[in-house]
Amino acid sequence: MSAQSVSRLGDEQSLVQQTASVTTLAGLALVATATVLMLQSMRVFVSYLVFVVDQSNRTSLAGIAISVFLLSGIAWIAMRFTGPREIVLGSTVLLALTRIALQYWQAPGARLWLGAAVIVCWGWLAFTLLVTRREVVALGIGLGLAVDLGVRVAFRTVDTPWMPGFAAYLVTWSLVVLLLLALLQFHIPRQQRGATRSSSLALLAVGPAFVIFNLLSGNLGLAQSHLGLDFPGASVVLSFGMAAGILGAAIRCSGEISILANFRWWLAWRAALIVVTVAGFWWFWNGPALATLGLILATASSVILFAELMLDDRDRSDQGSTVWSAVCFSIGLLLEVGLLFGYYTFSGSPGFMAGAVGVFLIAVIAGTPRVVSRPRERGVPVVVVAGVVGGLLILIAGWQVWSWTDAAATSTIGPDITVMTYNIQSGFSVDNHFDLERTAQVIAAQHPDIVVLQEVSRGWLVTSGVDEVLWLSQRLNMSYAFGANSDDGLWGNVVLSRAPIDSVQKVQYNITENLKRSVLQVHVTTQTGGVWVLATHLDDPRDANQIRLEQANELIASWNHATPTLLMGDMNSDPGDAVITDFQSSGFVDFGHFLADGGATSQDNRRIDYIFGTRDILLKSIQVPQVWTSDHRPVVAQVSILPVSADNAGSGSVADASTGVRRK
Repeated sequence: MSAQSVSRLGDEQSLVQQTASVTTLAGLALVATATVLMLQSMRVFVSYLVFVVDQSNRTSLAGIAISVFLLSGIAWIAMRFTGPREIVLGSTVLLALTRIALQYWQAPGARLWLGAAVIVCWGWLAFTLLVTRREVVALGIGLGLAVDLGVRVAFRTVDTPWMPGFAAYLVTWSLVVLLLLALLQFHIPRQQRGATRSSSLALLAVGPAFVIFNLLSGNLGLAQSHLGLDFPGASVVLSFGMAAGILGAAIRCSGEISILANFRWWLAWRAALIVVTVAGFWWFWNGPALATLGLILATASSVILFAELMLDDRDRSDQGSTVWSAVCFSIGLLLEVGLLFGYYTFSGSPGFMAGAVGVFLIAVIAGTPRVVSRPRERGVPVVVVAGVVGGLLILIAGWQVWSWTDAAATSTIGPDITVMTYNIQSGFSVDNHFDLERTAQVIAAQHPDIVVLQEVSRGWLVTSGVDEVLWLSQRLNMSYAFGANSDDGLWGNVVLSRAPIDSVQKVQYNITENLKRSVLQVHVTTQTGGVWVLATHLDDPRDANQIRLEQANELIASWNHATPTLLMGDMNSDPGDAVITDFQSSGFVDFGHFLADGGATSQDNRRIDYIFGTRDILLKSIQVPQVWTSDHRPVVAQVSILPVSADNAGSGSVADASTGVRRK
């Protein structure tokens, strides 16, 4: 062969490698951006599913959710009539269009179905690529999780579909444009590849992997609540874990660790990842000393494990059909629905977190091949891409550390103060629009010194995914104390205060019929001395009178007649009910009794939201603002705190312990 021929052959090989690199990078960008847009749409879909369809109609909720996720897994039917190329083109373009529509179309019903359409399009795109170019899905989904986390860190947990304005539109359009540019550069295979039984079984892990991200490794509210960190600290922890995960996954996908071509070494590596994932999440939930390290390690190892699992094992001796792959993929998505449905039905039970991790690891074990035939192909700069994305994620978290300013409490308030109680329904209005800014405007318009809020979420997927405590505290520049009702610590009552909060205690009620309930007891400094604020939300079923009565008795017992005290919240009881008369008999005055028009606060025209005070608190005025940014209206009172004396000091405390106060 002549020197000229050798040179020409080298040029052709170089061109082939460059083309492969461009195609792979385009595929990674395609999957990553599609995954980000899908996660954003999922938060909209799940939230509006609960509020538009109504959370009490569990059968309809489950039916719609199952139908949407089943539709996401039936791309194989379309493959019988078209081909992978047409499905990738169609699903990507439709995903882009529906996601843009979702950003601008604010009608709750429309947003519900647009969100569902994005999920279905993502499912068709992801499955088609899993049976054609599986390697881009392996790392692309992990990169998408990292970008999604970065967006929410940058916007302090508020996802772009929930935000109007230039910044949200810029991020959305940038992601959509990147998605379409990646599609143009991506070489879409015209034929699907055969899948082994092990690689098909691996697809069972797709749904549980998203559950782990939504509930654990991507949950900024949980990281704050469970680790006792502020928002910048939680952002750094999750960002480091995610950055390490995608970098490790990229190294594996690039084939740079040649020793893992040996099956025994590879099997030991996978077993080590499983152990680290289990130990990390266990330390996070149960080991205070190692909780932070555990979350970082578990986040990183679970991302690497997922990428490992999605990689084709390349053993062609054990072939399976596309239908079998589709069945496993669909079952994985249905597992996601079931785990999330159970988790939120049972008040954020940690058992479903453990269940998601367990199902994920079962899929890992089931999807482990018997043979790894050869090392991965090298030469594609996926490690550089993962390093850049991970570095940007850490920089965004670092920017939050640098720019963060705590909400500042004034020195003291009083003796005349304005207090407010408001069931905000997690920021959803009476007509089901989510708009936390409108909620904040309603609160700010009253210039309150102390605000008690019920139905506040710190990152629940079914209530927008926003850490509403953090956001409202920053938006209103008020200190907060949060009293979780749910088992995961992410849904409950909050007290916002312009004055320092110097003590806080939560008492969980022993009995409940619906979601779990508690009373949050905080001590706030005023110019005439301290005042106790009790914030609660009693059980809501109309026929649960006896349960509410028992909860009220537990509250009164824990209060211990300390004075002066304000008791505020959604009691789900009408004036004259046994709950209200018990509070009055124990020494509380129902300030709402003085409302001229009856003071209805609920959508069904009942007065069930109350401000009570002990007799050393004088009522000056009380009103119910005529706003419907929730399914309740707020109650606002101007009161005067009498100077504390030996006669009205009471026991001086509501409870002996003081934990969990968040000083701003």
